[in-house]
Amino acid sequence: MNILKDMTTKRDFTPSEQLIADYILKHFNTVNQCSIKDIITVCHVSSATLYRFIEKMDCYGFQDFKAKILEDKEDFLKENRKLDFDFPFQKDQTEKEIIDAICLDYEQTLLSTKNLFDFRQFKQLIPKMKQSEEINIYTSAGNLSFAQNFKFQMQEIGVNVTVPVEEYEQRLCASQSDSRKFAVMITYGGRGLLASALSKILHCNQTPVLLISSPEMKKETYYAEYQLYLSHRENHFNKISSFSTRLSLLFLLDILYGCYFTTDYDTYLNRKISYYKMIRM
Repeated sequence: MNILKDMTTKRDFTPSEQLIADYILKHFNTVNQCSIKDIITVCHVSSATLYRFIEKMDCYGFQDFKAKILEDKEDFLKENRKLDFDFPFQKDQTEKEIIDAICLDYEQTLLSTKNLFDFRQFKQLIPKMKQSEEINIYTSAGNLSFAQNFKFQMQEIGVNVTVPVEEYEQRLCASQSDSRKFAVMITYGGRGLLASALSKILHCNQTPVLLISSPEMKKETYYAEYQLYLSHRENHFNKISSFSTRLSLLFLLDILYGCYFTTDYDTYLNRKISYYKMIRM
């Protein structure tokens, strides 16, 4: 995840660690010139607190910490914090203004989702998916069409994916699951899905779980081993439509498909082409 974005979304900082995060977020352009003494002095914290903070940010030391800030700050700056994702356009705007507004919404959504991406975790996630005999996706409402599209993409390369829809079907699928299967749970904030009940069943059956959700949801609550974050800039109810959330989910599922595909690129490409040739016979 983009280290600066991570500082804005973490909820487990101590008051002293939060002082460091606030300072970094205000002065990240000059942090590269700071020493440990500079930061602990201005934040009124101990060096031990700073090192705990650096460890929480998944860095190996102060120099690695500064290097990551330098590497990530450009993408962080590109995010438009003034954009209203809930109401990207207003009444009486022209067609061109509406097109431009939705384009900007999409650009910012993709960037926000990218900045939330955890590359270290992802390197472990794809091999785990690849080892499974079957991938089961649990979601509801508007997310179902995106899950079905992912199922279709994977079916085109010969990978078995199921998307149970009804409540009983989801409970039954989870009850029949085991460690040989892989579960994907998609829920923005735990609403509209039997997230708690399903996660308990999957945990009992030792099924590895990927949680796709907003950053506010903790994967440990749902016994998930992996988590990918949806862009979290939209209000759940008070908005024109789910422009940002929909695109963020599509982006993540396409990344999953693309990275899975590249684990055996030639085989999957040849398989897909051969299927289409047979379909046209």
